[in-house]
Amino acid sequence: MSETEKDQDHDKRLLGLKIHFIVYISVNILLFIINFLTGYSVRWHMWALMSWGIAIVLHAAIIILIDIFDNTYDRSLAIHASITIITSAYLIWNDWFEDRRIQWFFFAVVPLALIWLNHFGINKIVKPQFGNSDSRFNHMVLREMENIDPEVKEPNLLARKIVLNRLVFVNHVIIYIAVNSFLFILNILNGLDYAWFLWPAMSWGVNIFFHAIFYFASKKKAFGQKMSIKIFLAYPASISLYLVFVDGFSDGKFNWFWWAVIPIALISLLIVKGRSEKKLQDNNQEVLQTTANSQPVPQYRQPIRAQVQNTSSRKFCAKCGKPTKTGHKFCEYCGFKIN
Repeated sequence: MSETEKDQDHDKRLLGLKIHFIVYISVNILLFIINFLTGYSVRWHMWALMSWGIAIVLHAAIIILIDIFDNTYDRSLAIHASITIITSAYLIWNDWFEDRRIQWFFFAVVPLALIWLNHFGINKIVKPQFGNSDSRFNHMVLREMENIDPEVKEPNLLARKIVLNRLVFVNHVIIYIAVNSFLFILNILNGLDYAWFLWPAMSWGVNIFFHAIFYFASKKKAFGQKMSIKIFLAYPASISLYLVFVDGFSDGKFNWFWWAVIPIALISLLIVKGRSEKKLQDNNQEVLQTTANSQPVPQYRQPIRAQVQNTSSRKFCAKCGKPTKTGHKFCEYCGFKIN
């Protein structure tokens, strides 16, 4: 990628962050005003302010890390580490904010750390083994190369990337199942009056869903296939469902979830609509450029073109300048002999 293309991508990422931040400020000011006017005994607007604020910080961190790290694997590790640290900080605040005590955050932070260690181990321990022709991972790469188009540049590198992404995702699922099974057993042994194991199972499950989308999208991209813009809706849809679960599971009633779900839905639909329109414009422009050279002369232009061609092949009388008919030896207007 050239420096100009890198600068263009950087400008697009910054523009996306600015739009995200403006929407964040506008919506949270509105929520604060509503909270203040309806009674400020419960500062519920803080939940939206902090949870969405975490997304803003993560968005900014990802943009910074993309600019710092050129290597794809190091960049992914750094982004994953930033997500783990920032999310852990939010969970600690979330645990402390309700009753000013630290109680449960450990059960959420430890799995996040395990997931990052899994990612680190695969990139730093498993990845170097790809150079060993006798290793199991090298055989996985060779099998993956059989599904890649031979005309693709650097098929070995592409196959390695696909295998690494698959290993990270599969290990993530295994850790999720193992840890949540342990928490479920722990919850049963201490009494199942309150099924608190559902909190990590559901919140982490959303993360698993995001990881699955990322894995399959990156695989399609690696093979040169494009993902539908509508797949973007899977992210806000899963977050909205999780918020519905949090609202209903907290006290058995649905109270506030629509305050968060409606803005998420509106913003997502606007983004999808804008990207779809831009994609349509780009496709139309590409079609026009492609057909400009190969498209035949339109019907309404053909008579003019034929007329010009006929005019260029006709002869005129040297004396009076009138057009002469083919085969005539004398001009029918002045009688002058035609050469």
